[in-house]
Amino acid sequence: MGNNNSIVILDGGRRTPRADILVNNKEPGLFSRFTSTQLGGMAIKATLENTAIDKGLIGHVVMGMAQHSHRDSIYGAQGMRWRGGLDHDVPALTVARICGSGAEAIAVGAEMMTAGFRHDEARPFSVVGGGESMQYPFCLYNWRGRKVGTAVQKYGPVNVRNLGPGAHLQDMLLMSLYDPSAEMAMANTAEELGRRYKITREEADVFGYRSQANAKKARDSGWFDEEIEPVMVQTDGAVPAIELKHDTHIMDNVTLA
Repeated sequence: MGNNNSIVILDGGRRTPRADILVNNKEPGLFSRFTSTQLGGMAIKATLENTAIDKGLIGHVVMGMAQHSHRDSIYGAQGMRWRGGLDHDVPALTVARICGSGAEAIAVGAEMMTAGFRHDEARPFSVVGGGESMQYPFCLYNWRGRKVGTAVQKYGPVNVRNLGPGAHLQDMLLMSLYDPSAEMAMANTAEELGRRYKITREEADVFGYRSQANAKKARDSGWFDEEIEPVMVQTDGAVPAIELKHDTHIMDNVTLA
């Protein structure tokens, strides 16, 4: 067990860039071909390559993931672990607390260490973080028990006209952002908080403007360079791969006008 003198130190840490869900509000996002475990694995691999800690000293992996939208999502942290280059005998735990899943993974990893829970003295370090893809959202419902065509078996394109009665595609992103217990979507929560705490549109605009201005300043000054791991993205077979090394949601010409 841990004791009151136990401390936890965070070292290193790398992430992939953040890419918009859509390109030009109509084309699939740059990360639409990557799953959550692939993106999380990239982050783990980059972190291990940019820290002085030997990967043989990693005794546990705790990763957060909220949106289980791909066929390998069920493996979560396990998939991220092996994609990140860690041995198969390293335990891996997936945690979920919706938008706070990554932060929850950090908390769980720290609690394991301070409590001495599942702590390997020979491998005292843990990898913690999160992996998420909001660009891989579609699921096919009401199809279980039916004959699955070759295209579906290969996880390729599905002709929705041939699905039959009752079967339908749903966007996991839009569907999951609606909370049935609260009977509202995430955006409605923001509107409700605005009314409750009397936040004006002008105050919200100023806050948004300041956020974008600070993000642009940080990007242009190289503040994010040490934490972002560039990713090669193949958008089309006929187009050379491009290197994505900056967050795409940061706007260059934001005004309050």
